[in-house]
Amino acid sequence: MTVLRHKGYIAEIDIDEEDGLFFGQVVNAPGVITFYGRDLGELKTEFAKSVAVYEDLCKKHGIDEGGPQSGRLVVQMPPDQRARISAAAARAGKSVNAWVLEALDRAATEALASPTPRHALSDT
Repeated sequence: MTVLRHKGYIAEIDIDEEDGLFFGQVVNAPGVITFYGRDLGELKTEFAKSVAVYEDLCKKHGIDEGGPQSGRLVVQMPPDQRARISAAAARAGKSVNAWVLEALDRAATEALASPTPRHALSDT
């Protein structure tokens, strides 16, 4: 997956083959921020514009753009995977929720500590 970064926002980049454009969507904002571009330069420009519009709208409506997200995460999984997670949590003497939070936090910490993939894009 290719990512683009701007002012702390991280967007995943995809290709809209039907329209022949690159499509970006910010993945670490409580609101929805999307943008399109024909090439890398235009994509970066549109990303910056979309972030600015998002921040302006939040300011106009008194919303903290980095504000709290709900905290809920709904995950669909096969019953056998749910059973393994329940068993692992019980073995650790923890609730499923506590065990999953620890596992996700550990995975996120490792992913963020690893070097940025070679294909990641940056505005710096």
